[in-house]
Amino acid sequence: MDPMNIAGIGVLCSHGRGVARFEQALNESRVPSTAPASCHRIPSEVLEDREVLWDIRRADRFSKIAVLGAYDAMRDGDSRDGSVGIIVCTGLGPHATTFRFLDDILDYGDASVSPTIFSHSIHNAAASYIAKILKCTGPTLTVTQFHFSFQQALLLAGAWMSEGRCEHVLVGCVEECGSVMESIYGYKLKVGTNSGMHLSACGNKSSTGLGEGSVFFLVTSDPARRKYGVFSDVSLDGEPCVEERPDLCIIENDDATVDPGIPIVEFSPIFGHMMTGSGFQCAAAALMLRNQVAYACPSSDVSDGPNVIVETKPMAIREILCIKYDCKRLRSCVKLNK
Repeated sequence: MDPMNIAGIGVLCSHGRGVARFEQALNESRVPSTAPASCHRIPSEVLEDREVLWDIRRADRFSKIAVLGAYDAMRDGDSRDGSVGIIVCTGLGPHATTFRFLDDILDYGDASVSPTIFSHSIHNAAASYIAKILKCTGPTLTVTQFHFSFQQALLLAGAWMSEGRCEHVLVGCVEECGSVMESIYGYKLKVGTNSGMHLSACGNKSSTGLGEGSVFFLVTSDPARRKYGVFSDVSLDGEPCVEERPDLCIIENDDATVDPGIPIVEFSPIFGHMMTGSGFQCAAAALMLRNQVAYACPSSDVSDGPNVIVETKPMAIREILCIKYDCKRLRSCVKLNK
């Protein structure tokens, strides 16, 4: 994969909107104040930007979360390129709208349901709204896969730029915390109990609730536009990402295999558990590369984790690997360089 320079980042999560808010949460190792059993929801006032969202005021919450993240990434990258490619990835899609549509079918019959709700239940609706707001005429695509949709989206963005389809690609992920999924998540993973989602490799003994948000990267083939580092490699299905040793690893699983001499950290407790949480982990990696700072693992008990970063501190960082396993133990790795 050819290097993809990161020119801009847009982030929405439970801590608010913008790179500065996300960076502050990382710097303070701050977990949202919501109870562990609750969703780490985006504050409602964050989604009330009339200037950006007025033309899509009928859009559902999922699409608005996506649009604001994409808009901020373009603004952060100081780009007005109408030919930019757009790739939106998601694990669960607009499931809250989908369930609402199904409820209306049960209540009113399929002949009386709202066509607007139906159109918003389509996974590609968010990407269409992004293209509309940004006035983009480049290729637009939605990638859906439970565990590795962000990694697949990065590979696709790299292919588009290598083929010369577009010089810039806006690639990002979006998830929404719906009531039905929150109930399923709490039942299956017993969030909020002593047997919750533990990240014992980082010594995190507190449960990580379900999260929501969006993170978008404006990537470009132009190295002069690099602001946060570069996506230099992506691997899937257990293939090694690099031969050399990274300076730091970000892991998303409590049983991730990492060389014991490499410092590790994990940030899910800050923004919540998501299928596409890899995007947020990579945003944290990009900020660490730009700031040359290693942010501490948000944990109250790190006694079980060798080489866990327990204190935010300056660090010379040239290369970071973001590692994730799915439920079948297939491994993905995203490599970022300064």
